[in-house]
Parts: sequence; structure tokens; C-alpha cells
Amino acid sequence: MRTLTALIMCIWIFGCTYAQDGSAANSDFFFGAGLGLDHGGLGVRIDGKVTETVGIFAGAGYNLATVGWNAGLLYRQRTQSQRRPYVTAMYGYNMVILTTNPGRQSGTGTNYYGPSFGGGVEFWSKERTRFIHAGLLFPVRSSDALLALRWSSAEPWPILLSAGFHF
Repeated sequence: MRTLTALIMCIWIFGCTYAQDGSAANSDFFFGAGLGLDHGGLGVRIDGKVTETVGIFAGAGYNLATVGWNAGLLYRQRTQSQRRPYVTAMYGYNMVILTTNPGRQSGTGTNYYGPSFGGGVEFWSKERTRFIHAGLLFPVRSSDALLALRWSSAEPWPILLSAGFHF
């Protein structure tokens, strides 16, 4: 139910944002690989420009235990510079607890889902056909995640890093 509510909210925000801008939407899409929540761990991300400043993205990857995913919105500062600051809001996995089983070489884990917020900088090529991004993300841990942490020896970082190359 929470996932459905988050999806409906993203679609509603997308519609409101698109309606606010009188310019035609850019149909630019970017595909990239990277590391961080927005890439699902170590994975891939696809970005789409809704307007010159607003974008949507979805990412999926391997987070050392299972498959992780995230989807969200980006707001890029309007500038002619090759460096474009951005802020982001997303929903998806923001914590994983890895468990190891004796006798097995690989462990299993549990993903915990919730919103994450952050910002960073995109470094665009001169042709504006590709970019590298680096950012900081602030996950909002769910009550289930906080309860699981009480029974675990894990101490997750309060701020997470994100980096990727997109073309």
C-alpha cells in the first residue's frame, strides 16, 4: 500500500510540474551506471527530462544482498554552466541488513524502503550529451528499519554518497 501511495504521489507531482511549465518538454533520456541509492546500489539508472529543470529517474542494482531499486524526481538549477547543482527526492530501498548463514558462502539480506532526499552537482560535457554526477543522500528510515537495527549490530551511515556516469 505504501508503494502504491508513493507511486501515485510521484505521478501527481509529475503532472503538476509538467503543467506549470509553458515550454515544451524535452524528450532527452540518459542511461548510466553508478553507485548509490539512486542506482539501486551498484547498478544502472535511466533519467528523463520533463522540462529543462525537472527530471524523473529510476534505478536498479545489486546492494550486496539483493536487488535494490529507487525512483524519484530531480530539480536542476537553470544555468548555462557545465556544472549544474540539483536536489532530489526519491522512494525505494534506503537500507539493507545483510545476514550471513554458516555453511553458505554468500549471505542474504532484507531491504527496507522509504523516502530519501539529497542534492549534488552534475558535470556536463560541452556538447551536453553526457554527464557525471556526485551527490549526498539523506535516507529517512522506516519504523521497520529502525526496529531491525535494534536487533542488529549494524550502524548505518546517516548520509550516503552517490556517483554515476550518464550518456
